[in-house]
Amino acid sequence: MNPREDGTVETLDETEGYDPEETVTFTDDDGKEHTCVVLAIVEYEGQDYAMLGEADQMDSEDGDAVEVYLFEYKVDDDGTEHFGYIEDEVRYQAVQEFCATIMDQDEEDEEEAKA
Repeated sequence: MNPREDGTVETLDETEGYDPEETVTFTDDDGKEHTCVVLAIVEYEGQDYAMLGEADQMDSEDGDAVEVYLFEYKVDDDGTEHFGYIEDEVRYQAVQEFCATIMDQDEEDEEEAKA
């Protein structure tokens, strides 16, 4: 899934298949390990951010919402991806609101397509 030039995502379909080889694993503050799929990379105010969803939730067919984690996202010159915590709480809230807007827009677009 690739973002448009303006940072918005063409579509955010959590039901799309994913390659289990292409997952990101991180450990939270409580020591719990999370294996996630990259749902989207979005740009907000000149910085890239990754929206990650739990891989086991992606496999679920019960239709529950996918918990989304937000990380700063960077790619080295050699193509190595780096995911980092968003340390600034104000910045985190702003990115979270931006991503929520993208997800809400995607849901509206899906509903319009069904109508």
